[in-house]
Amino acid sequence: MVEVLISALLIFLALGGIMSMNVRSIHLLRATHQATATSQMLQQRIESLRSKTWPEISNGAALSRLIAKPPESEREIADTEFTETLTVSVPDALGQERNSGPQIRLNRKNGHVQLLENADLGDEPTLLVAFTLQWNDATRAQNRVLKTILCRTGLTQTGIGGGILGHAENP
Repeated sequence: MVEVLISALLIFLALGGIMSMNVRSIHLLRATHQATATSQMLQQRIESLRSKTWPEISNGAALSRLIAKPPESEREIADTEFTETLTVSVPDALGQERNSGPQIRLNRKNGHVQLLENADLGDEPTLLVAFTLQWNDATRAQNRVLKTILCRTGLTQTGIGGGILGHAENP
């Protein structure tokens, strides 16, 4: 009889261990899904900027309208409350963020966009764009950042068409 009770106890302990691993796996899968969805959302934001004209990228009001529209992948994290931040600034010579200088900064939370800082960056030749997503998962706060540099003239010297290695073609 004692052997049966010990066997039952061992079986219940093993089942409890399996159930706790199952719960942990579900949390890990959810965290992975959120990280993947937020990365996709950030990439869609960057790609949407690349298709816009320079006055739309360098203007706070135009960026507010752009960021107000949710990207397609947002529905993947619809059950998560997140804050999206867009910062557009002038990079230094190495392409890094400057500690000071003009910038455009916007926040989007629950579908509402707030323009925190505005500057006229239309005359700048190069802009550093940083999208940040912040959310809380079951255990802690999460943060994901994607940055890119956009140039007024694109990859060509003149910004109008282009030839080999980005140099303008001679007629």
